[in-house]
Amino acid sequence: MWLASHGLDVLGIDINADAILQARTAVKVSNVTACFMEGDFLDQTDLGRFDLVLMVRVLTCFSQLKDWQALLSHSLGCVTADGLIYIHDFIFSPENDSYRERYAEAARRGWRAGNIAVPGRDGGVMFIAHHHTMEEINEITSPYKRVFLNTHDSLSMNGNVCRMFEFLGKRPATPVAIS
Repeated sequence: MWLASHGLDVLGIDINADAILQARTAVKVSNVTACFMEGDFLDQTDLGRFDLVLMVRVLTCFSQLKDWQALLSHSLGCVTADGLIYIHDFIFSPENDSYRERYAEAARRGWRAGNIAVPGRDGGVMFIAHHHTMEEINEITSPYKRVFLNTHDSLSMNGNVCRMFEFLGKRPATPVAIS
């Protein structure tokens, strides 16, 4: 909404129907134009190319390595030559009291390092999230010319203190393949 309010053409995609409904409702009551699609980004074969791709707390939702890699590759394909990508997501922080035992439990289950079970309000598991190691952050950022990479403390959706990274990168005119 903020980008649309500054005159940019905006396309938002989310698999969460409630999030899309809220976004569409916000557009109706505002003075901006934006398009919001409900669906899985990985299923969208021809979205086009964009000058800016934003992924805020998106990679965390892709705990399976093959889906995570597919998301990174598909995102790179959506950024125009010399376009920008902004990623804001969680850092694997085993020293963090809020996550230490959950990381250990995930390791006992044989899950990918950095994966954790996110508790639901009913006491069950809402979904499996992923927090990124420094090696993964390097993989995420490698296809782009780094504009900035910052880390900071934040709060998770459940109010846990967490470490986050934010990255702004520029896609080179000649694309670099993601391994």
